[in-house]
Amino acid sequence: MSFTPNEEHYKQVVGMLQQAASPTPNPEVIKMVWSQFEEYSKRQDFNCYLAHAMGDGGLAENVREWATVVLKNGIKNNYKEGILPNIEYIQSQVMAGLGDSHKGVSNASANCVSMLSKNSSPAALGHLLTLLGNSLTTTNTLLLHGSVKAISHICEDCIEELIEGDAPKAGSMLPHLLAQFSHPDPLVREQCLWAAVHLCTGAHAVILIKDENQDELKLPPCIVQNLQPLLEGAMKLAMEGPSTQTAVCRFIVFIAETNVHLLVPHLKDTLEYILMIQEKYCTTNETVALEACDFWTVIVEEFYSHPLMQSLLPRIVSVLLKGMPYNEAEASGLLQDDDVNLPDREENIKPTWVKSSQKEMEDSEDEEDEEDDDDDAVGELDDTNWNLRRSSASTLDAFSLCYGMKEGVDNTMFIGLLLPEVARMLQPGNDWRVREAAILALGAVSQSCETALTPHIPQLIRGLTADSQGPIRDQHPLVRSITAWALGRFGSNVSDPALTNVILEALLALICDSSKKVVGTASSAMTDLLEVIPSERLTPHHTTAILTAVSQALQHTHVVNLQLLFNVIVSVAESIGNALNTPELIQLVMPPLSQRWEIVPDTDTRLQALMACMTAVATAVGPGFQPWVKGCFERAVRVIRQNSEARIASDYNGDEEFVVCALDLIGGLFDGVGSSIEPLVGADPILMQLLVANMRDPNVKVRQSTFALLGDMTKWCWPHVQPHVPAIIPLVAPSLDPSSINVCNNVTWALGEIAVKAGGNFRTLVGDDGPEKLINMLVPIMNLKGSSKYDMLLENCAVCIGRLALVAPDVIGAHMGEFVKPWCKHVKRVSMSLEQEHSFIGLARMIRVNPNGCFSSFAYICDALCSLEELTPSIRQEYTTILGGFKAHIGAGWAEYYNQFPPDLRRKLTERFGL
Repeated sequence: MSFTPNEEHYKQVVGMLQQAASPTPNPEVIKMVWSQFEEYSKRQDFNCYLAHAMGDGGLAENVREWATVVLKNGIKNNYKEGILPNIEYIQSQVMAGLGDSHKGVSNASANCVSMLSKNSSPAALGHLLTLLGNSLTTTNTLLLHGSVKAISHICEDCIEELIEGDAPKAGSMLPHLLAQFSHPDPLVREQCLWAAVHLCTGAHAVILIKDENQDELKLPPCIVQNLQPLLEGAMKLAMEGPSTQTAVCRFIVFIAETNVHLLVPHLKDTLEYILMIQEKYCTTNETVALEACDFWTVIVEEFYSHPLMQSLLPRIVSVLLKGMPYNEAEASGLLQDDDVNLPDREENIKPTWVKSSQKEMEDSEDEEDEEDDDDDAVGELDDTNWNLRRSSASTLDAFSLCYGMKEGVDNTMFIGLLLPEVARMLQPGNDWRVREAAILALGAVSQSCETALTPHIPQLIRGLTADSQGPIRDQHPLVRSITAWALGRFGSNVSDPALTNVILEALLALICDSSKKVVGTASSAMTDLLEVIPSERLTPHHTTAILTAVSQALQHTHVVNLQLLFNVIVSVAESIGNALNTPELIQLVMPPLSQRWEIVPDTDTRLQALMACMTAVATAVGPGFQPWVKGCFERAVRVIRQNSEARIASDYNGDEEFVVCALDLIGGLFDGVGSSIEPLVGADPILMQLLVANMRDPNVKVRQSTFALLGDMTKWCWPHVQPHVPAIIPLVAPSLDPSSINVCNNVTWALGEIAVKAGGNFRTLVGDDGPEKLINMLVPIMNLKGSSKYDMLLENCAVCIGRLALVAPDVIGAHMGEFVKPWCKHVKRVSMSLEQEHSFIGLARMIRVNPNGCFSSFAYICDALCSLEELTPSIRQEYTTILGGFKAHIGAGWAEYYNQFPPDLRRKLTERFGL
């Protein structure tokens, strides 16, 4: 285990370490040194030199600490690859470093031991653990402390290595750790408790990741068999220092999540302890208070009706409210360069995806969209890091769900405790952070305590929007911001148009605020409100006022808030539809959008949000959008071409959102102006070539938008689509996959449109075997069962099959017995009359060529027919003949058979078809 360094080489390594450890580091020098480290790391003995340096008492302590840090990286990069020679020497130096008098070296050595453990074989790991276990009996305090820190790191970093195998090491480690809970040294007790907590919670996390069926989550036996004694041991340490108490709270939360039955015998003591910790630390030590606060969301649903929980509810509500105010550092960081007239700070510019308009038949919400949902109790808390403020608000929301909506409890009890506390916090003389937290609390419970809160809503809304000293006029931007968020959440509970007007007027004022933060929150709140209030409540006055406010706000908006303001325009367009097509409203919307359109480059991600906004406006305005159609179309085609080519060249690693937004924009133009766009399509055949290419794109969003646009172009520009159909049909199969619902949905819709437009030429375009291939892919989809998420897909699939039957009734009809029952169920829900008409005419043609295929489903067909609100003459005539033929075929048994039908169905059949 010896190593004799070359003196010259050692001087070079030490020189590099000394440069890195300089108290006044030069960035260029540090960069050069790291480059030298990387070069030296290629030498097999470099890590030995580092190990030698970390134990060299003649070097400065910070230089030895640097040696240990660099060594850790060397172990990480080289050990598993088998290029770490003299490992025994390195291990001995690292183990000795645990007892170093310099804390930095000792801590870094503990990290090195953990890295060695993670990269060791099971046998080597067992040897290391034995060495560390032996160190727990040493009288050398420094070595003892270093060893328990190393054990704690190993239990945090090497979970899988400790819980897997026939004889997992965790099974023997946990009892040894438990034995140290009574060690006379408090640091040993603390670190061994943390080691046990890391091991248990880490095992839980590993299982959660690996086990998709989380309802049957099972911890490894080596963990479970030790939980009861560990819980008892942890509670004996519950009154020690803050770090130990943090570990105790985390372990209790873990028990509550995985084995809550272990807490039941100690429920009173546990609840009291967690509450005591939270009350003690909520304003003095956020780390400890946060661990305690996280307990309540885990436990509340299990015990909300328990008398113990209810008796503690006043204290719980009070301490949660105390944990919700910002601390000074959080607040100041949120308002840097917050004035709308100041340029945006680069670190504040983050992507915010704009909401897209949805098509009735073509699209539904993208099941693969991972966009964050801000409409929740912690959605407007500004900090993505989990902290006491977020935990307190989330916990308050969880309590409001249980005490506001569950049966078996007084639903007014929770609100009765909360509102007086909130009123006290809202007093004008209180610090702004306290007042802001009070409004956060109101917003957090607004949608889960709806019944109990409803009588108070008018007073709350008027209090928040009071002209004189109300929060909406507060001098601090974060109070105005949280007020906007709360008002947006209250909107879903308001049925009184007068109160809706109050909220709208308040949000309009805040959209034009001087604070970027307030403008952004008010814009999000307005979007949320527009989604929940009935469109008939949105008067022309409201529409004009909203668009005027957005137009004014856009004049001061650089990048931050741009997407949020666009979202408001999208929501207005979706809410009022073609009512947006007035000269006055177009003049409010289009100048600021056109201005952005001219200055935003094709490569700027802001263009994605702008195109999505243009899509919604074009769809709503319709013919009034004609002056902007050519510019939008030509730019969208250019963006599709540039980005599609880049994606193909980079093996589809480019940004797909540019392609998606541009495809959707062209679809929106078709929705708005229909066939008048055809000359633009004809002027440049590249668009269809790009569509065919994008059908091969592996990204589901690209294919979803591609097939949606294919359907639009088939509907409005069939001559330009027709020549490409033979190339399109072979590309359909991979996308007729219901695991990507929306892609599959749009493919079925586009196929149906192609069938209608092709007519008698369909088989020529798709090949003689084309209809057979298509129906073989559609039948399994038509027979999908279970989740309602498939409803729109199944409706489109039913229409597609019906339309295919218009042009290939013999082929489709031959499979009728395989799909007609679910087909009848889903075609009833199709809301568009033309699609229904095509479907039933297609069914009639199938019946004509294969009447035997539907005898067993005759009642289903009758039920589907009678779901039609109106019968076109062609359908009435066709099915009067078909149903009469069924009646004649059954003959003398008709009356008995017909009497089995429900009376209402018999009545409709008699009235409509003379049965």
